[in-house]
Amino acid sequence: MEAEVLSRLDAVLTAKGFWGNFETDWVCLDTELMPWSEKAQILLSDQYAPVGRAGRESLAAVEALKEACKRENRPAQTDRITSGQNVDPSALLWRYEAKQEAVERYICAYREYCWKVDGVDDLKIAPFHLLACEGKVFSDETHV
Repeated sequence: MEAEVLSRLDAVLTAKGFWGNFETDWVCLDTELMPWSEKAQILLSDQYAPVGRAGRESLAAVEALKEACKRENRPAQTDRITSGQNVDPSALLWRYEAKQEAVERYICAYREYCWKVDGVDDLKIAPFHLLACEGKVFSDETHV
């Protein structure tokens, strides 16, 4: 699989005229092999997923706040939360719904880097930076 991935990378670089443009027959790239789920399943299951799950579970009270607002016929609002015992549930609801949305965006963000891999055609190389090629180092260049 490694040889096939490198062969495909070579074909793309050849088709784009890279070898001639840079007058080189080798290149050092900073890349990432995608999907994360193919090479970093433990990272996903032990780090990213638990954070998302904990975020979701910690915000389970949002449903109770929604019910409290319904009972009091109050829409979610951005008013300042009063300190002490007179906390406005609608202001709390607004704050915690925003946190809930952030957790869902986090979960969606890392899931975009996960998909089923049946073969080399399902892999992608995500290049970040051209590091070096024959006679040249690009450490002073931007990623663009």
